[in-house]
Amino acid sequence: MRFHPHWHAIFLEGGFDHDGRFLHIPFGNLEKMAQAFRQRVLALFLDLGLLPRDRAEGLLCWRRSGFSADGSVGLYATDPAAMERLAQYMARPPISLSKVTLQEQGANVLFHAKYNPYFRQSLKLFAVTDFIAERTQHLPPKGVHHIRRYELYSSRTRSTWARLIAKIYGADPFTCPRCANSVRVLAIITDPSQVDRILRHLIKIGRAPPGFILAPLH
Repeated sequence: MRFHPHWHAIFLEGGFDHDGRFLHIPFGNLEKMAQAFRQRVLALFLDLGLLPRDRAEGLLCWRRSGFSADGSVGLYATDPAAMERLAQYMARPPISLSKVTLQEQGANVLFHAKYNPYFRQSLKLFAVTDFIAERTQHLPPKGVHHIRRYELYSSRTRSTWARLIAKIYGADPFTCPRCANSVRVLAIITDPSQVDRILRHLIKIGRAPPGFILAPLH
């Protein structure tokens, strides 16, 4: 439950040339990467007015900055199962409900975990209000996403995003929920006036077009 902000990321250890061949380029000095990351974060805090300049300069002088980078976990392109396990680990919730016990009186929450040498305990008793306060630290602000995908890991193809939706929500977006037949995308309408015109017509006739599922995009 301790708020410990950090990032998990999957990076290619290399890149592709103009002929599509992958070139292996091992990661360099991770300590220098951590230093560069610290400088960028503190610069952002300065721009946002979250830190005074003298405080930021003082933090840059700390011998132990609290910033670190670890690239010890490697994956092979021929091991998709390992990639999926790592991705699931990165996307896991901050706590597991199996570790939480609400006492009968409902006033306290007992949190179970592995023995932690830092806290020197494996059980932690919270008042319900304190537990909720600790938990809300891990909730992103409205409209903010914790998981982002770029470049080769982005969901750019139909098969990729459909497979991800089916895996997460247990529903195939290309299977009709009414008749279980396969469906396909005929068009994506993004012009607001056209969308409004279609919706007004459907409201007027009181039904959807025969054989179609209309999914407005906002």
